[in-house]
Amino acid sequence: MLNLKNQFNPPTFNITPIIDIVFLLMIFFVVVSRFIETNNLDIKTPDLCDFAENKKDAHPASTVLSITSSPTDDVSFFIDSQKIQADSPQNLQPLLTSKINEKIQTSSNKDGVIIFRADQNALYEDIELGLLALSKSNAKKIKLAVQKQKHSE
Repeated sequence: MLNLKNQFNPPTFNITPIIDIVFLLMIFFVVVSRFIETNNLDIKTPDLCDFAENKKDAHPASTVLSITSSPTDDVSFFIDSQKIQADSPQNLQPLLTSKINEKIQTSSNKDGVIIFRADQNALYEDIELGLLALSKSNAKKIKLAVQKQKHSE
């Protein structure tokens, strides 16, 4: 006669293999995913106007030309997060133009979309220099970045 009472083992659920698979998948997606480089420049852009670019409407593969102004009146030019420095002020505009063209050719920004961000305290001559560099570049579409207008309720 068979002894069935001793042979009955309740089913068990081992969670260890599932945890291993989840961690392997997490590691895989972290390694494979493309990290997006953001602009961490603190720029106070002008208030919203009808023809300007909001961050939420930004082209995903766009290149950003930023002009920052410090309290000591030092002006810096950035293409994405790379600071552009020229040996003389006369060489800055051609250097900006060539760097913009280079960025358009080497990035996924084949549409030539450039977002122009300028600090609201920047001098017009510096903004003009940036606009001149953009006009001489291969940029096909130039958008102005602005700060979203705060509505009072």
